[in-house]
Amino acid sequence: MYQQAIKTLEENGHEVKTSDLYRMNFDPVSDRINFTTVKNTACFSSKPKNISPMKTTVLQVMYLQNKIKSFGAI
Repeated sequence: MYQQAIKTLEENGHEVKTSDLYRMNFDPVSDRINFTTVKNTACFSSKPKNISPMKTTVLQVMYLQNKIKSFGAI
């Protein structure tokens, strides 16, 4: 279905850009590593997990936001 959607959009003159969130090790769950400070230190008391190749979810989100902005239209 994914490939068919891309093919159909391209056949109709659209430019298609995709992001493989799985390959990027994107973690949709925010944790303590994404905050420089916290008001309640009891929150996010766990130690940070292994950091993905892009370092943090914040950087991944910023990368994807910039990618979307470059499209001009969604």
